[in-house]
Amino acid sequence: SLVLPCGSLASLPCPDITNIHHFAEGKAVAEPSYQTKYDMAIKDLAMCIGAALRGFHAYGVIRIIGHASGEGSLKVNQELGQARASQVKADLRKALLSQGLPVGTWYGSPKVGAVLLEASSAGETNLFKRPERTESDRKLNRRVEIDLHGLMRCGPTEEPNPWTPVPSPFPRSKMGSE
Repeated sequence: SLVLPCGSLASLPCPDITNIHHFAEGKAVAEPSYQTKYDMAIKDLAMCIGAALRGFHAYGVIRIIGHASGEGSLKVNQELGQARASQVKADLRKALLSQGLPVGTWYGSPKVGAVLLEASSAGETNLFKRPERTESDRKLNRRVEIDLHGLMRCGPTEEPNPWTPVPSPFPRSKMGSE
């Protein structure tokens, strides 16, 4: 039986969806042609996290940050980034629950060992592609980032140490971004 130490899950080679692109212009949902890949990427990420947390308690938070292209007003883009992050949070929450993982938020009484999810918006303040000269550039900026650096796992009696990476039993794979 494989025993993995207490530490950060950021080093796991989970499907590479730290940047989810392909959001429809002005909307919080994936482009229709990308929806199946989006759904699979969220499911695969949840499966990887679930496998890594089996037999451990989760500590910390997964941060989900929504972004928008430079079109539109600052206010609209801030709201759109939040809507995108909230949609990914809801989809990831559902996928994590399907893995049998307890999921919480910062705003309730978090359960011990629950995976915490936090959604926020950067609006258009952190463009991935600058300047936006083409529609392809704007598509790259319509994205959501999923940050696993704040999520750790520990055994029931261990204290979390954010500086300890977790070695992975999973093969490396690339999914979700093109």
